[in-house]
Amino acid sequence: MPRTRRYPSKMVFLEEDVYWYLLSRATAFEDEPSAILRRLLRIGARESRVARVARVAGAAGVAGVASPRKRVEHRHELAAAIGGAPWYPFDVQRYLFLLRCIRDARPKDFGRVLQVGGKSRRYFAKSAREIEASGNATHPQAIAGTGYWTLTNLPTRDKERVLRNVMTILDFEEEAMLAAREYLLRGRIPAATL
Repeated sequence: MPRTRRYPSKMVFLEEDVYWYLLSRATAFEDEPSAILRRLLRIGARESRVARVARVAGAAGVAGVASPRKRVEHRHELAAAIGGAPWYPFDVQRYLFLLRCIRDARPKDFGRVLQVGGKSRRYFAKSAREIEASGNATHPQAIAGTGYWTLTNLPTRDKERVLRNVMTILDFEEEAMLAAREYLLRGRIPAATL
């Protein structure tokens, strides 16, 4: 059996047209860019190390080798949304996605986000003009399907703080807050294992 060499993940910068071409070749919402490239370049899918050890040990009849671990399902309000979230390369896209999911989970109470703001800046409003009037270079963007706008010209750390404040105001549980933070910082959360 030939040995395959494991390489650490690398970051690759793509031109806009190449990026959109890759996205157009996605077969599922959760298709990772690496999976798309593997399919286009006809490179076989990787087998996880745990699965490979269990397969080889099982074929050899070795006792005491556990089979690959089963996935643990998260049990909080945003679990399904985050677990099935599309891949977004930029934190602004993930931030807007999370805000839409939060609104979908608490549609009646979502208006309370208007309370969240900075010293002089408004973080949420019913129009882009309201946010623009609160400071310079605010880059307001609509939260899809909600009728609300949010200020997006914030460092990721501040977006994380704003999300936490919103989720606290709307009475989300701690596990949901941690999952939202993880998704904002790192993208789609890989399936947890036991």
